[in-house]
Amino acid sequence: MFDETPQISPIRQWLHVAGRLLIMAGMMIFFASVMSLAAMYLIEYGMGVNVHEAIRGNLDPSQTQQILALKVFQVLAGSIGMFLLPAYFFPKAVSSSLKNYVPFRSNVYWPLWLVSLALMLVSNPLNAWLFQINQHLSLPAYLVDWEASIRAMEESTAKLTKVLIAANDIPALLLNIFVVALMPAICEELFFRGVLQNYLRIVTNNPILAILLSAIIFSAFHGQFYGFLPRVMMGFILGMAYNNTANIKVPILMHFMNNSLAVVLFYVYKDEPKAAWIDESYTFAWYWVVLSAGATFACLYLLRPLVVYYIKNRINKN
Repeated sequence: MFDETPQISPIRQWLHVAGRLLIMAGMMIFFASVMSLAAMYLIEYGMGVNVHEAIRGNLDPSQTQQILALKVFQVLAGSIGMFLLPAYFFPKAVSSSLKNYVPFRSNVYWPLWLVSLALMLVSNPLNAWLFQINQHLSLPAYLVDWEASIRAMEESTAKLTKVLIAANDIPALLLNIFVVALMPAICEELFFRGVLQNYLRIVTNNPILAILLSAIIFSAFHGQFYGFLPRVMMGFILGMAYNNTANIKVPILMHFMNNSLAVVLFYVYKDEPKAAWIDESYTFAWYWVVLSAGATFACLYLLRPLVVYYIKNRINKN
């Protein structure tokens, strides 16, 4: 008689996965809380600003110290606490390391940069169309009061965001790019694509499902009901780019490009709030949406052959 390897039931397997995901969520709450306390202490005693009052108050561009304080809080509690530290420690909790999830030494063949940048540009009409659809979604009638509060909260957040990314000179613009584009691009991509998507791919053995789930979670963490669909699409594009290149630098660049472009164009067109590239409510003609969808998926399809070509080139040269 040969000994048979005991099989783990699907229920126990998914309970195990759910437990790991709860550990990940717990790490996010823990590190975000710790870094929030550290940020509030630093801001209150180092800058003389009360974070709670700054958040609750109706800030205007003249309150430079309060605005700077919120940017410090966003970097420490948001980017580092919520995403970077969990991305580093979660692999250790599952007996691994971040470098096993995210190989950092892989180079990027230069055409990949061009295709990645093109993706962020050509997908804009598609995302704007999804934003328009999202605006017409509504909750059931018995939740009408909650829906009104959600819309009011998101409008308030949008106003605060515009104050935070307003810049009157180049140093302020560069600071905004660091806070709004560079840090989120690095920290969020390491967490959502590098760790979460990879973990879901391993446990589901289904790359597309892992990409879609991580994209939904990515959008949910942005906390915008009326911007949920375009951010799911953005997460899906970033996830596909990472899946097709196996290089975290590609989605980091794309994420950085997307956010920094919005910041720069808001700076350039601050007196033209309805400019297409900085206003999600801009309505593109249907043929631009169709072209955008085709170009987006064509660019995603191109990424893998480019990587294969680059690898073969390197092998032949060696």
